[in-house]
Amino acid sequence: MWNMVRLHVRANFKRLLMYKTASFLSFLGAMCQVALFYCFWRGICDADWETLRYVLLARFFFFFVCSNNIWAIAGDIKSGKVALHLTKPIRYLALSFIDFLSRKVTVFVVQGIPLIMFLFFFVDMKVRWVSLFLCALSVFVSLVICYCLDFLLSFLCTLTRNHWGISALRDGIVQISSGAVVPLHMFPLSVGRAMETLPFAYMIDTPVRILTASADAAGALSLQLVYCVLMVALSVAADAVFTKRLQIQGG
Repeated sequence: MWNMVRLHVRANFKRLLMYKTASFLSFLGAMCQVALFYCFWRGICDADWETLRYVLLARFFFFFVCSNNIWAIAGDIKSGKVALHLTKPIRYLALSFIDFLSRKVTVFVVQGIPLIMFLFFFVDMKVRWVSLFLCALSVFVSLVICYCLDFLLSFLCTLTRNHWGISALRDGIVQISSGAVVPLHMFPLSVGRAMETLPFAYMIDTPVRILTASADAAGALSLQLVYCVLMVALSVAADAVFTKRLQIQGG
């Protein structure tokens, strides 16, 4: 598996080098989002540094973890390329996850590290090594949850002519319910508790709170792992059902 990840990472690096302008504009767009949220929360809302740190880290994690993967799987389904993948000795669920993970590694190295330096320019981050390690573990679990969510939603594209509507709805719900726009603790108590019962909060809110040491890391990771196992189980079941019933371009 790791050998396949390495090959996919190399291919993604070559793709980024081939489309340098697009890669730079994507990175510039992420920096603009961070700067915009900084100006809004600091200048207009006069947020304290703890809230500001949460918001900026949440935007970074959303950029890295929750970038939409529906277009990749839906594209395979709509184009019929999924038929080729189904003939391979590895399940499509695992194959597409390897491609997803390799793209995340590439994005982190090329765009994520400079963005982290950009973040530290705005906010004085005092992070313990233990919190950093636990946060890295939490981010990996978040990636699995995000991938499973997109995998499940991608198959809804077989019922529609285009995946853009599902993709836009997914982005809106995830941004609001994960804490990527407004910290979850700033919502009304009942609304915040309702959002914490959904898997979206464990994609962004949990890694941020672990990194900033504002939550019990063991308890937060345990709940996150529970949702991760649940999402993986649903994805495996969906992969088994939908691949049997999938029709490629009417065939």
